Amino acid sequence: MKKGGPNGGRPFCFGDWGAIRCWVYDGGNLAVQMSGGDNWFSEAQLQARRPVWNALSWMYLDTEVSEDRDWRIRVLSASPYSIDELDTIHRDEVRPVCLPNLFDVAGVWEGFNADWLEQAIRNHKRGGENWPASLMARVHRSKAAFKEEPEWMATRQGIIALRAQASEPA
Repeated sequence: MKKGGPNGGRPFCFGDWGAIRCWVYDGGNLAVQMSGGDNWFSEAQLQARRPVWNALSWMYLDTEVSEDRDWRIRVLSASPYSIDELDTIHRDEVRPVCLPNLFDVAGVWEGFNADWLEQAIRNHKRGGENWPASLMARVHRSKAAFKEEPEWMATRQGIIALRAQASEPA
């Protein structure tokens, strides 16, 4: 099995009594996926991702999201993920499940429930997302449209700046 980053492991799949079992080696963590299951994330990955998912989800609230940008930048800067990995987590995990909130007449505006958010992302990752979320994700999936989101671009630049500042000698 090849070693990779949080999203970079290559699955090794084999048949197991009529089910497909995939093992993904991820830099020391081994995650197992049974067909139909939702275990794509090891417990270590979940612990690292939960605050990232929460912070990224705030960009999809039905309110003025730029007011929380500094907090979001601090949380995301402290995560173990590179800026490219954060792009991927945003685009492939959080955005598909939270984007429909922006089109809801009475969307969530005080923050997504953490348990709901995690379950929605896990459902999405195993292909069990609902059809409106799936349709929205496909419509807005292009990297070009994703990269042009003004709030994400401002947050992204803030993360880069804060990490650069933290790495400068005192």
